[in-house]
Amino acid sequence: MVWWVLGSLTAGAVVSAMAGRSRLGAILGPAVLVAACAVGLGLTLSNAPEGWTIPLPVGAGALRLDALTRWFLLPLFAGGAVVGCYGVGYLHHAVGHRHLGGHWGMVLLLFLGMSLVFLADDGFVFLLGWEMMSISPFFLVAWEDTEASVREAAWEYLVAAHLGGAALVVGFALAAVPGGWSFAAMRTALPGSPLATAALLLWMLGCGAKAGLLPAHVWLPEAHPAAPSHISALMSGLMVNTGIYGLLRGLELAGLPGAGAGAALLLIGLATALYGALQAMVQTNAKRILAFSTVENMGLIVLGIGTGLLGLAHGQEVTAWLGFLAALMHLFHHSLFKSLLFLGVGVVLETTGTVHLNELGGLAQRLPWTSRCMAVGVATGAGIPPFCGLIGEVLLFAALATGVGFPDATARALMAGGFVGLALVSGLILAGGVRLFGILMGGAPRSAKAQTAKEPSWSMRGPAAILAASCWLAAIAAPLVLGLALPAAGVLLGTAPDLTPVVRMVAQIAQVALVVTAVLVVLFLARRALPGHADARSFRTWDCGFAAPTPRMQYTAFGFAHPLWRAIGRITGSQVMVRLGHGYFPAHGEVVVSTADPIRGVWSRLFEAVRLGCDALKWFQHGRIQLYVCTLAAVLLGLLLWQLGW
Repeated sequence: MVWWVLGSLTAGAVVSAMAGRSRLGAILGPAVLVAACAVGLGLTLSNAPEGWTIPLPVGAGALRLDALTRWFLLPLFAGGAVVGCYGVGYLHHAVGHRHLGGHWGMVLLLFLGMSLVFLADDGFVFLLGWEMMSISPFFLVAWEDTEASVREAAWEYLVAAHLGGAALVVGFALAAVPGGWSFAAMRTALPGSPLATAALLLWMLGCGAKAGLLPAHVWLPEAHPAAPSHISALMSGLMVNTGIYGLLRGLELAGLPGAGAGAALLLIGLATALYGALQAMVQTNAKRILAFSTVENMGLIVLGIGTGLLGLAHGQEVTAWLGFLAALMHLFHHSLFKSLLFLGVGVVLETTGTVHLNELGGLAQRLPWTSRCMAVGVATGAGIPPFCGLIGEVLLFAALATGVGFPDATARALMAGGFVGLALVSGLILAGGVRLFGILMGGAPRSAKAQTAKEPSWSMRGPAAILAASCWLAAIAAPLVLGLALPAAGVLLGTAPDLTPVVRMVAQIAQVALVVTAVLVVLFLARRALPGHADARSFRTWDCGFAAPTPRMQYTAFGFAHPLWRAIGRITGSQVMVRLGHGYFPAHGEVVVSTADPIRGVWSRLFEAVRLGCDALKWFQHGRIQLYVCTLAAVLLGLLLWQLGW
């Protein structure tokens, strides 16, 4: 099954790219993706053996399927099939006009890279998959390459991905010095080595850039609005998970370092979550809002990892397990609801041509199916029952609450600060969800684009409905999902202590979800059974005596967040300019709001330096094949001499 998945993704990527603009290019890629994901899902849930070897021209690469790998492959293959089906409907207008074969070939290459990262059991295979995963999204983000902003976003992603990849290469090279490139050798030789700290720091930098952790998050809010919606769902719901996986695997290889690493990850996670939530509150582009929401959720996951490490360092096993379980459960649930939200926003973009909140509104009546799915996604992200987002949040609160029993005062202060910060982030998430859904779907249409919106075909509505149902099912079946997460955490923490209270708490959350579901069903049926329901008529709400209300009297996206902006405007980098006409009673006026990530300005200088460096090396691309061959021969000769010398 492993070879079938990897082989089909490889062959499908090649054949799809060769198919080009033909009808085959538009069908083959998604078909291979769905088939590979179906087999991969069966592999994940099966009792397959855990170790294989890839035959390579030089040496051999090792693969391993342990419980941690299975946990990360589960959302990859389950979500990948759903998002792939959505992409067919999303790109139906491009059949015969765009190079869909190349597009789907890059999607398959992305899945091949992510699969290799999760399955790798040595540094070489890991880096091979990481490079595939770094290159293919560049072409996927640059789908609408006629727009300068899209090309710039793709370039920034490529630079950020390779800077993070360079850090990983150096980190693995340092980790391989004591014992070799295989993970088994690193587990034996790396803990306690003087190189362990340096390798772990480089792994944190490289994986943090992929996951969108502060301050290496700057590519995320640029790439997601530029990419097609199904690609945004893949990157934000699935690809960022590889950064968390790489971080967890690095911690395992380094022997789960102590309190220092735990405190650092707790603070980084909390800062990332707060910053992402604040930025999401002031954005007016729906895709940028979801991108910063991804930053915030990755911060919550790392907050859970840091909490777990602190608990482990201070001998609090229950805290350690709660922290890691919270991180793993929230990662799984985030994959569901964030993919759902991007698919919903993709429907809005497809039907209206825009994702700017101030040009939308009133879509709940015009896109009833999509609005219900979006409501489920928003409620899941905010932790509202009966959906699954509540579970990881409760586990994380419980982990931080156990910090009151820590013997160390500094650790107690960190855990208390994390608890307060998590409460603040939870409130911001709820407010941001109300803002996104209310401005996007509620009220009256603010433009002709929103006025004429209508539901797309089932090829786009169906995948969103599947993900919405999954958000509910994951809450109802929470004990079963926890049963899959426990062995994954066991790979990192070893033998579990008595976790009966944790299992009971998750079961009670599932029961709450069932009760809430039952209440909602009863209310729905009772409402339909009321006399006169079929004769119900719609009336306009009371307009305070004003005879001619207009959409301009509704809250705007920024007006909703204006009280918060007055308090934290400098942190978010947003600026507001009010332009009024002359006189005591000006006839015209406007408010111009600009949102900018202040951290991005620092990285822009680095990106520009990389650009100048690449331009300076263009002299080497002279087109003379003879000199290229001579260069290759010189490099091979140098490697041979180096090998003989050592």
